[in-house]
Amino acid sequence: MVSRSLRGALLILLVTTAWAQAPRGEAARRLMELRAAESRMAAIESALEAATVGLRVGPNQGSGVIVSSDGLILTAAHVFEKPGTKVQVMFSDGKRGKAVTLGRETTSDCGLMRLTGDGPWPFAPMGSSKDLNPYQFAVALGHPGGVDLERGVVLRWGRLTSIRDRFLRSSCVIDQGDSGGPLFDLEGRVIGIHSRIMPSPTANYHVPIDRFRKVWDRLLKGESWRERRKPRPRFGPGPVLGIRGDDAPGGCVVLEVYEDLPADEAGLKKGDVISFIDGDVVRGIAGLKKLLATKESGVFVDFVVRRGERRVEIPVMLRVRGKTEDAWTLEKTEEAVRPLLDSMRGRVFEIEDAKGRRRAEATALGDLLVAKASAVPEEAVVLDDDGNRHTIRVVGRDPDRDLIFLSAEGLRVEGFPVPATTAWKRGQILLVAGSHGRLLARGIVSVPPRKLPGAGGFLGIYIADAPSGVRVDRVSPGSAAEKAGLARDDVIHAVDSSVVTTRDGLIKVINAHRPGAEIRLKVRRGGKPLVLKAILDRRPRTRRGPGRFIRRSRRLDGFSNVVQTDAVLEPEDCGAPVLDSRGALRGLLIARSSRTESYVLPISDVAAALRSLARSSEAVSDDSR
Repeated sequence: MVSRSLRGALLILLVTTAWAQAPRGEAARRLMELRAAESRMAAIESALEAATVGLRVGPNQGSGVIVSSDGLILTAAHVFEKPGTKVQVMFSDGKRGKAVTLGRETTSDCGLMRLTGDGPWPFAPMGSSKDLNPYQFAVALGHPGGVDLERGVVLRWGRLTSIRDRFLRSSCVIDQGDSGGPLFDLEGRVIGIHSRIMPSPTANYHVPIDRFRKVWDRLLKGESWRERRKPRPRFGPGPVLGIRGDDAPGGCVVLEVYEDLPADEAGLKKGDVISFIDGDVVRGIAGLKKLLATKESGVFVDFVVRRGERRVEIPVMLRVRGKTEDAWTLEKTEEAVRPLLDSMRGRVFEIEDAKGRRRAEATALGDLLVAKASAVPEEAVVLDDDGNRHTIRVVGRDPDRDLIFLSAEGLRVEGFPVPATTAWKRGQILLVAGSHGRLLARGIVSVPPRKLPGAGGFLGIYIADAPSGVRVDRVSPGSAAEKAGLARDDVIHAVDSSVVTTRDGLIKVINAHRPGAEIRLKVRRGGKPLVLKAILDRRPRTRRGPGRFIRRSRRLDGFSNVVQTDAVLEPEDCGAPVLDSRGALRGLLIARSSRTESYVLPISDVAAALRSLARSSEAVSDDSR
């Protein structure tokens, strides 16, 4: 019976999937828009990657983007402390360069650097933040968690959820290490620079590109300063002019003009008296508000103002401040792909523990269910689409891939059709389908397939390159390094028999050892040689910053082949099928790792695990004859 089930699971891998029913109307339009965004990302991602760089300023890391062929780099002001500082630059192709910091304006978080050496350099053009629209798609690049040469630049996508003159907020998930990295529109233009995050993964803040333009000359000169932030009013729904005014003879006098709003852009000035709007007489501030409420945004309105003794005519294009409908909430995406989700019934199931708590998802292949092994408790049941519970039996395991194969008594399953090919490209849209016809998340391929080794040991030091070794900049309290006796300004030049000459070299050697391993550190302290023994710790979980709120899978590494996605998920979602925008099964969700990353096990790896299980099952059957 087991062998027959396995053969059925393998045979079904040759079937091409399709939508149960083609979406229509508004759902079809949204799906076309989704695929159009996917095509744009595929067209621009390589150019965006080439312009995005990793930055090391002493022991600190960040990201940046080259915006000119002569090597100007935009970044966040908090990435460096002062002008004239030397910076190590890491390019996406693995090459390194050097830069020097120029100016920084700390209120808006604008920073500028310049590459040294011969150009021309790959760069991305600067866009305009004033032309942005609420909820338009955007793409974020950078180095979350710091520069990882094996992983490279990480791609994420989302929407602009708030557009202000001093900040942009987006659902493009960023993290520590991304600071200073670029936010692009789908034309490949830089529209913002990553600045800060909040606990919610969808609350990510960026410096609008137009803030850099306003202070460009001072940044180029290498100035460092903090602008005084002016208080701004909150505007209600409806057309916005952008002034503070009061009653005056003959109209409404302008007491203040707010930056980057229509009045400022059109040239209205403090002291102007607004007398007419589109030929209608303005009767004080109340009359001005009443007339503005009758106007539409996006069209020019003719203002007549009295400026001193002169009569001045000024055309003003009003804007609307208020709520704009978000066409791409997860719920509306779910509506767009509803026919696809309906076809998941009988293919995706929920796994509960003995206390009725959801622990994982399971995907049906042939007559078998496949789930994340480390997420399935010993006493577990499977829920069908009607909420009925079914006991499960373990058919087999694949410890390397963290997979478990199950059968369920009385459960009706419809084996998942799976495409024979699984080519991956960064920027491909991914849909994570859940049990009971739910869409758990959407995301993209952030990093193509790669090996994800198990976490290495943790020494607990902040380091910087030094002549003939690596200098210790800081030692974490209570760490393996402190227990071993390492101190600030020690220079490490070897670990066991491995000579280390660079920061990356030391990190690579340490990561090659598992937690609990003992290593011998050859150190120079004030010119004197020392040998210190350290027992490596496990890397501690984030206890500071918004990252500490993210729930992670118990096992999240040690895989020979995974695809990284930016889909925002929970550990209990593991085992769910991951589909592309055409509805083809691409893999299974295998781990939730951090604020910016979850991992997908490609379906080719799942098929390999099934083949291995089938062979072992047939061998057992032969032995029993």
